[in-house]
Amino acid sequence: MRLAWSELCSHPLREAVRRLRGASFPATDHATRALAWARIVAAAIDSGDTEDFESFLSARPELRDPDYVFTHYSPDRLHSGRARREFVLPDRRPLPSQTKVRGRSGGREALPSRAAGPALSRITQRMQRTRA
Repeated sequence: MRLAWSELCSHPLREAVRRLRGASFPATDHATRALAWARIVAAAIDSGDTEDFESFLSARPELRDPDYVFTHYSPDRLHSGRARREFVLPDRRPLPSQTKVRGRSGGREALPSRAAGPALSRITQRMQRTRA
């Protein structure tokens, strides 16, 4: 969790996920779990209080629970072979949308529109349908 927080404070979501998956941690060999946790942590970072890791976790105790991802995914969906190989959308509750983009310097810039999260989700859904 600390590594995810550090990467997501310093890099845009896509770059942070690429770097985390390249680190070869056991949890990152599962495509859906890695991206879902990255989106959850990124949204929590965007909500504020990210000065240090301990205050970040203190403000969000639910992130200490490794099963928190199951508020978004059913066990059947998350444990499927497809979810391990590629990102699948949640079937219980939508993942939080990221409303800010972080650059390499760690600075934040607001996205042009708060609707970018849902738009990204629709694009992801279309891409998954064309793959199937």
